[in-house]
Amino acid sequence: MNHRARWLVLSVTLLAVLAFSLRDRLGLSRAEAQEPLPTAGGPIVLELFTSQGCSSCPPADRLLSELGSNPRWQGKVLPLAYHVDYWDHLGWADPFSSPTWSARQEAYARARGTSRIYTPQLMVHGLEDCLGSDRSCIERALRRLLSEPAKWQVEVAPGEPKAGRLTAVVDAHPTAAGASTKANLLAAVVENGFSTAVARGENARRQLDNDFVVRRLAQAKATPGKALPVSLELESGWKRENLRLVVFVQEPETLEILGAAELPRAQPATGG
Repeated sequence: MNHRARWLVLSVTLLAVLAFSLRDRLGLSRAEAQEPLPTAGGPIVLELFTSQGCSSCPPADRLLSELGSNPRWQGKVLPLAYHVDYWDHLGWADPFSSPTWSARQEAYARARGTSRIYTPQLMVHGLEDCLGSDRSCIERALRRLLSEPAKWQVEVAPGEPKAGRLTAVVDAHPTAAGASTKANLLAAVVENGFSTAVARGENARRQLDNDFVVRRLAQAKATPGKALPVSLELESGWKRENLRLVVFVQEPETLEILGAAELPRAQPATGG
């Protein structure tokens, strides 16, 4: 991404914040907030594209943490936080940033036929995007998607322990009539419980908390009816007790997420 393109991204970010701020302040109606959540579908994958260098991102980070820890949404949402790298040259290099996550965000834009890329952007199950701090937009999308059965059933179980790796076995297959059988299986290692003292940039002198940080993302072709072993290498600095494994099936062209599951509090073998 060149310098001009980076500034276009930042401009879109500011416009998105202004465009969504009024709707966010209005929020859900009292009646909507008190309605029982639908139970036909889920869990729903929430993918937040964020950065510690972005002053608009901390509210979105906090909302993602809240949704992921609130018992009301237990088993219904699977949050993922991708820290993009295109803010890193503006005073603060996010320690969790990666060009891989920026490329994933760009892939969503291409799949949706748009050039709009901004932070904090949240993709709901690969289908629609919300400003990451817009609770109203996110919860309405969640209610709609939870009312529809998942197109694929995804099950994940612990794998054979291996030193220095997180292992699992995934079984995924279509369950909805006409559901695409051409899909990718993705496995994300996420880590919770970060607190960072930011020294420079837009969030200078702030202590930022981050959860559901994607540490590693692997992809393979989904094979219906065949259990797929997953083995992801872990780095020594990652806190094993804070790790989780999220797996999901994604349509390769539209990037719609067809089904998902989680292996919570994954405990890899020690050593190695």
